[in-house]
Amino acid sequence: MFNVRDLQQFYNPSFFGINKDLYIWKESQTDPTALASVKFVFHLDREEEHYLIILEVKSGFKEVKNKAIGQIPASYIKAQSILNDFSSFNMNDYKAFGLIISYPYIVKPPTDAENNPLVWENKEIMTEDIFAKYNRLLRNHQKADFIGNDFGFDQLTQVKQDLLFDKLKVRHYPVNNHCVNAEIDLDVVIGTL
Repeated sequence: MFNVRDLQQFYNPSFFGINKDLYIWKESQTDPTALASVKFVFHLDREEEHYLIILEVKSGFKEVKNKAIGQIPASYIKAQSILNDFSSFNMNDYKAFGLIISYPYIVKPPTDAENNPLVWENKEIMTEDIFAKYNRLLRNHQKADFIGNDFGFDQLTQVKQDLLFDKLKVRHYPVNNHCVNAEIDLDVVIGTL
């Protein structure tokens, strides 16, 4: 089994928490209403179940489509590239999934132009791309299965294939709007996989 302490030999040790049932993610924010801290509680290592979580935290739901959806596959490849350099790491020991945390999607008022059916239909046609597809799934169902080839993995012929995924489960966990600190039970999230 891979030991996180191995990473601390090469990277800043403060980047890697070693906790039994708690981890706190923090980020400095200039906006006082932006999400700055997420406390994760868990009991993940249940018997032989181990997880690799690709995490993206965004203060607004708009950033899910604009940034997080594209960052999850890139972060997956980067994490795999780093971890595969360690002889003690074996991806088969882990279940990987993506987790996007953000403020919730806010429904626009009925008078907003976004709710005009003709405007919306034309906008959907013009913006129907891979990001819109996954954004809609995450917004409406808080889950999506990202297909690697949707993100151009099939064109990465010079990249070792064990660094890529065919399909990656991704979950969206909305937290209270404009909260600065949030708490998430990862066991609940894992229960949706």
